[in-house]
Amino acid sequence: MHGLAHALSLHTGAVHGLALAAVLPEVVGWSLDAEPAGWGRAAEAAGLPSAAALPDALGGLLEQVGTRISLADLGAGPAQHEALARTALADPVTRNAPRHPSSVAEVTDLLAHC
Repeated sequence: MHGLAHALSLHTGAVHGLALAAVLPEVVGWSLDAEPAGWGRAAEAAGLPSAAALPDALGGLLEQVGTRISLADLGAGPAQHEALARTALADPVTRNAPRHPSSVAEVTDLLAHC
């Protein structure tokens, strides 16, 4: 269900887990409206009050384990966002996501928050 997060992280050139850490909270937040029941179950399983709490909870967990980083920390700053967005959109794994980006601009906008 995290196809977009995986597609974005695979193409950063960084260690996969760290690259996921850089994008996952933001991708989850961006995806919440697409699958409210599923995200609600995930929040309940995590002991959170609502799905809206998931991105902050993920960010907090990453902070606790010392892996809350940005794409820029991984060498994928704003100058690389358009290429990263194009590559992620072309990657078939992106289809395995609750919300599908419709354009490069939509993904680059998301990446600006990572």
